[in-house]
Amino acid sequence: MSKFKSIPISETFLLLIFFSVGLIAQKKIIPVWPGKSPGTENSKDDENIVIGSAYKICQPDLRIFQAAMGNKYHPAVLIIPGGRYTHVIIEKEGSKVAKLLNNIGICGFVFKIQAG
Repeated sequence: MSKFKSIPISETFLLLIFFSVGLIAQKKIIPVWPGKSPGTENSKDDENIVIGSAYKICQPDLRIFQAAMGNKYHPAVLIIPGGRYTHVIIEKEGSKVAKLLNNIGICGFVFKIQAG
C-alpha cells in the first residue's frame, strides 16, 4: 500500500498557479498544454477571436493580469469566462473583469478553455 495520495487535477492546477508566481513578471500568457489540448489534435479549424469571443479553442491558456500596486504580494482571483458550446466570451467576462480587479489591487488569472 502506498503512503502517497493522488492529487486531483484541479488541485494540481491551483498549485501550479501559486508556485509560478515568480514567473508572472516574465510571462503574461501560460499555455496549459504543449500544443493542442487532448481531443483537439486532429481539429482542422483554427482558433479565432471575434468581437471579444474566442471560437474553436484548441490551445487553452492562463492569461495573467497582475495588479500594479507597490506591494509584492497581492490576492488573486481565478476567472473562468462563460459562453456557449461554440464560443467563450473572453473579453467581457474575462479580461474586463481582471482589469477591474487590478484597479483595486487584485491579480486576475483568466483561464481560456473551451466551454463545450
